[in-house]
This record gives sequence, structure tokens and C-alpha cells, in this order.
Amino acid sequence: MQLDMLNMKINKPQFTHCGCGNLTEYETTKTLIGSILDIAKQGKLITMKLLTKLIAKTGTDFAKNNTSDPIFQEELYNRFVGDFFELFAEYFFKTCSAVGQYGIINYQPANNTKDWGVDGYGIAADQRESVGGPTPAVVQVKFRSNPMDEISYTMLAKTGWDGIKNYGLDISRKNNVILFTNTENGSNYLAKDALGDNLYVIKKSDLDKDQTGIKTVTFWEGFYNSMP
Repeated sequence: MQLDMLNMKINKPQFTHCGCGNLTEYETTKTLIGSILDIAKQGKLITMKLLTKLIAKTGTDFAKNNTSDPIFQEELYNRFVGDFFELFAEYFFKTCSAVGQYGIINYQPANNTKDWGVDGYGIAADQRESVGGPTPAVVQVKFRSNPMDEISYTMLAKTGWDGIKNYGLDISRKNNVILFTNTENGSNYLAKDALGDNLYVIKKSDLDKDQTGIKTVTFWEGFYNSMP
């Protein structure tokens, strides 16, 4: 299945305007995507290491440009990098995993006013033809400035419980709690042990291997055009 990346649209993102600076989160996000597109057009390979660096730097600048309060800066930084990576994940899943190459199809971002644990949901790709039919899958998206960090069991347990309570997650099925992260190892040993066959991890090395996604001009041009 070949998708037209240049005409793919993502759901309207819910950006926060802190009200104390010159740049909104939306403007900063679209400028960052445009900058990455320019780098790709110059022939430079967009790796996860470079992408992590660019997201972190932009988040730091965004926070500093909007407040001098260190506590508020940290809050704005975390909000920006988290929101950006969730948008990136949405566009990635809707294009590069359209036929289930990365564990999920029919991806949609969670429409939550509060973060209960699930960032997105869809159908577990390798379970759709299994006995019992399609089964829901839920996604946790995690960005870390330090790629050696590991996502904790506590984080993923929230995702699992939110999935069970609100998204029909069936824990008797496999590969239906999906972690999408820029980290080297994904989750820590406790999460892997506790979640077992339910856990499906997409980490830095997986994203770096993709030949139709972040390494292509088409991906970043499509991502830029997808912004409402």
C-alpha cells in the first residue's frame, strides 16, 4: 500500500500558548519541521540522534524565550518536546505504518484533556487476522533528551490500565501495548518482565533503520504540509 505522504493530514494539534512570549508552540513546531526539511533537502541524513538534538535545542529555546522562571522553563520544555514527539509519532504511524509495519494500523491520537497514559490507539497489526479478530492496541509516546534513559514500568502500567479501562485493551492478546520512543533501549527490565508479550517497542534503532520515513525529504515535506 503506497500512501501519498505529501497529502496526508494529521489531527488538529492542541497547542498551548503560554501567553508570555513572542512565539506560540504552533509556530515553533512548524518552524522546527521546516528546518528539518531544509536540512534533509541539503542532503544531510536525518538520524534519530540528530532529530533528538534538534527537538531538545528547540524546546530549550522555546522555554527560555517565553519565561525567565527556571521552574516554568522546565515545564514549557517538557511540554514542547512531548507535544512535538507525539505529532511526529502520529504522522509516522499514519504513513510509515499504514499497513502495520510498526505494530499498529488505523492510528489515532488519544483525545484526552488529561494524560491518563494512552497517547494514541488503533488496531494491533499482527493480531488483526488472528482467532478472535482485530484487537485494540494503545500507544505511549516518550521523548527523552538523554537517549540512554529507559522508560519505566510505572509509565507503561498507566498506559496499560488506561487501555483496559477506556480503549478495550485485551491483555490476553499480544503486542498491543506499544512504546514509541527515541531512546536506545526502550523500556526498563521491569516493564519488559511485567508486560511480557503485550509490550511492543519501537525505539531509536528501529526508527533509524526505516528507509521510507525520517531519512527522506518526502517524509518531512509531507509532515510540514500535514500541519493545519
